[in-house]
Amino acid sequence: MPISLCLGTAQFGLNYGVTNKKGIVEVNEVQEILDKAYAQGIRFLDTAKAYGNAEEVLGKSIKKSQEFKIISKISLPNNITSDENLREKLDYSFNDSLKKLNIDNLHTLLIHRPTDLHSKYSSTFIKWLVSLKNERLLTRIGVSIYNFDEVSKIDLSIFDVVQIPLSLFDQRFLKNNEMEKIMNSNCKIHIRSIFLQGLLLCKNSCLPKFLSKEFLVHHSKFCAESKKHQLSQLQYTLSFVKNLKNVEAALIGIENLEQLKEILDAWDQNYFSKMDTNYFSKFNWDNISDIDPRLWN
Repeated sequence: MPISLCLGTAQFGLNYGVTNKKGIVEVNEVQEILDKAYAQGIRFLDTAKAYGNAEEVLGKSIKKSQEFKIISKISLPNNITSDENLREKLDYSFNDSLKKLNIDNLHTLLIHRPTDLHSKYSSTFIKWLVSLKNERLLTRIGVSIYNFDEVSKIDLSIFDVVQIPLSLFDQRFLKNNEMEKIMNSNCKIHIRSIFLQGLLLCKNSCLPKFLSKEFLVHHSKFCAESKKHQLSQLQYTLSFVKNLKNVEAALIGIENLEQLKEILDAWDQNYFSKMDTNYFSKFNWDNISDIDPRLWN
């Protein structure tokens, strides 16, 4: 199956993204974005309670005729006093999300922090997720992973989906057969941060100052390579993504309708058709402080 696009919704409720110059997307534009996305075959939507009022905006904007597969995320709440208390808090959070999204069930629910799987309440957490799936309130259970060291620490057999960071500059999961390990656990793979919050699409002169000087040089070489092939940085970046194997969906974040149109136009082209990902390996960047948004400051 070819890789699908998944529309991220963080910008629908938050001023999200290190390169975001436009802030939160206006509600009327959200409706236009959803209409365009659905018409062009996008079915996955990625959201979370942590994304401000994005759930509520989606609930008011998605049309009944639009059968999106909504993916959300959940974390262990604070101040847990007992297993029963945990289940009560999780039930409240989940039901509140369903109400805001104006839906009866959710397609996929991801554990947002893999460290929650090492809590003393992890067993109760997992049982609660499985119970939702058994009650058909969920179709799939998943986990959002940040680095491949976490793969070996998690029992992937209980999950249906694993979300990982992967981009032209961050190819960690292509090393040491880490993606094959996930796939061999019968998990679907979703990738995020394919644009590194827009860094891959920026002019070199516009990059944030917290990035290393070496990264700026690396980025400059990437810009030159794109220009050599007469491609935009967006086109080159998406060429890498489209050549990935065993990935169900790639998450895209946008600030407006025009950006969605640009991505869809580039996605429909075959600039590097059937290229081996080794072709793109020269653009991998190993300095984690430059490619992990959690370390940016």
